[in-house]
Amino acid sequence: MTLIAQLSINGAPLLIGDVLLSSEQRTGLKVTLPLVDDINEVLAKNGVPFQVDFCQKVNVLSDRLVVAWSGRMDEAERALRVLSRISTHANLDLGDIGRELNAIDPQRVAHLQLVGTLLGDTQGMMRTAHCFTFGVKATNIPNLGPVFALVRVGISF
Repeated sequence: MTLIAQLSINGAPLLIGDVLLSSEQRTGLKVTLPLVDDINEVLAKNGVPFQVDFCQKVNVLSDRLVVAWSGRMDEAERALRVLSRISTHANLDLGDIGRELNAIDPQRVAHLQLVGTLLGDTQGMMRTAHCFTFGVKATNIPNLGPVFALVRVGISF
């Protein structure tokens, strides 16, 4: 299961991502969570056919670009490499990000979802922030505005 989300609170962007990584491989890893102890033992006892490990799903690619991902790890690595390569470009904008993501063969990112924030120009004491997504739709939440969130149950190997 994965949770990623991007929202703004009082105009400040907030990016959220969990750290659980699911896998169909049985590795015998002991993964301890505060409320359930060894989650893989609990999953096995309940007949769940996968195990979990930990993985960073919110990635700071530069001082302006942050991305959270959900889906297959190999697909995420592919997209993050592309975004990392352009992350330090001085005039990076949402169009550049969209072009780079859309240039990846769709079959190679078929299970991937991204939410991200690109910081823009400074205006006095404020800095603009722009949200972008890949495979995630917005939900309008009263008093918060648009929230881009995805909860995914499945394998993220």
